[in-house]
Amino acid sequence: MTMITSFGRSLQPVTLCEALTKGAPFLQNASLIQRVSSLQKRFTTQISAPLRGTRFFNREKEIKALNTLFNNKPKFSIVTGPANSGKTSLLLYVLDLLAKENRPILHLDLRDRSFHTVDNFQATLTQELTKWALPVKMVKATAELSLKKLFTASINIQPKENFSVDGLNTLHKISAALPEWTVMNGTKTPILFIDEANKLNLLLKDPGGQAALTNIFDWFVRNTKQHERFHVVLGSSDSFFQLWIAKHIGTAVFSSYVIGNLTKEEALQFWQEKLIPSRKEFQTLSPPSFDEAYEVCGGNMFLLEKYTAQYILKLGIMKNKEFEVVRTEKAKLASAYFYETGNQHSHYAQGGKGLPAWNREKLIQMMEKITRAENGFLFYNSLCREMGDEVVNSFINHNLLHLRPVKDFSYDLPEAPDEEPIVTAETPSSVVAMKQLLKDIQKWGTYNNS
Repeated sequence: MTMITSFGRSLQPVTLCEALTKGAPFLQNASLIQRVSSLQKRFTTQISAPLRGTRFFNREKEIKALNTLFNNKPKFSIVTGPANSGKTSLLLYVLDLLAKENRPILHLDLRDRSFHTVDNFQATLTQELTKWALPVKMVKATAELSLKKLFTASINIQPKENFSVDGLNTLHKISAALPEWTVMNGTKTPILFIDEANKLNLLLKDPGGQAALTNIFDWFVRNTKQHERFHVVLGSSDSFFQLWIAKHIGTAVFSSYVIGNLTKEEALQFWQEKLIPSRKEFQTLSPPSFDEAYEVCGGNMFLLEKYTAQYILKLGIMKNKEFEVVRTEKAKLASAYFYETGNQHSHYAQGGKGLPAWNREKLIQMMEKITRAENGFLFYNSLCREMGDEVVNSFINHNLLHLRPVKDFSYDLPEAPDEEPIVTAETPSSVVAMKQLLKDIQKWGTYNNS
């Protein structure tokens, strides 16, 4: 039986338990195997598996690449990509397939988890990790340590003043129960997937948050690079997360991966074979032009679906500048344009991301460069040299630019380099909004919302 748990989703149930015992060298003892078998019914529970692969299309290359990643030695990985590009659905689909092959998976979705203290987060992580380690810990239990004591030691953790350290010690004990990677058990290595991991920065609001994050990241590194016990995957749509975590632990201890949108060819296939036929309204209403939709949506399936829905609501009479995402992006850029340096009362001061480092001149310069980029991207390092890394990183942090540190698993920008980091607009709609705002600034010398 396989173990896979998940927070924050309405999902389908599966069973658990056998996977963690696979490959453990001390299981050669037949009496220990019998002991685990006798306990399975008591401790096996119904838990949840990931969503099916209904939210992505034509992702065979990405699925193959992710399978290769997870079937090799444990790694500490950061997976980013454009918002709504299908990262989570794709990862959960792959993890679901692995779970069916007796792979223990732990999925923590921080979108729907509320934590503002170190105590809260580490108690959550410890409780869930116990579900991984419990079968193995049962096997390792001695006559002097009853199962009741073992279970209590793992689960009933009381918050303490120095929980950032105390809680980590408990996590070390639990993870130590997991077998290290070997050639024999390599395809059964557990996987910890934390989605929307950028919310970990909320821990910095806790007085002990900085020390706790350092300890947590150290625990990730120890169990991947040093002990090779399980994979750690942190997913995020916020591309600034890549820069933030690199600042905390450096770049040498984790690998970056980017899951992009569909290529134009794949997007056209999705449009013709899936999206347009799925809307009965197009039996009587002429569908929108794919080229016009692609201009503001690119290969993002979520945006393409949103575009067609709005087109139907407007009975087929809609200009691209009227697309709701373009309007939203233009309003966001206008707010950035009118921001006054040092304005402590702006919404930026309340957003938790720090005050912007740009001025109007820098913002206009950035928008002109992005809208003129022939291949849809700029080189991150070159832009930092021209404008200063503080300004560029501030654009990324406030979601005016999107960072792609590597090309892996993304095929929608074929001209992008394999290794050098690049930046793009947040969405193709952002590019259209930038062009409109630049025209307003040139014509009126200020922003006009007409």
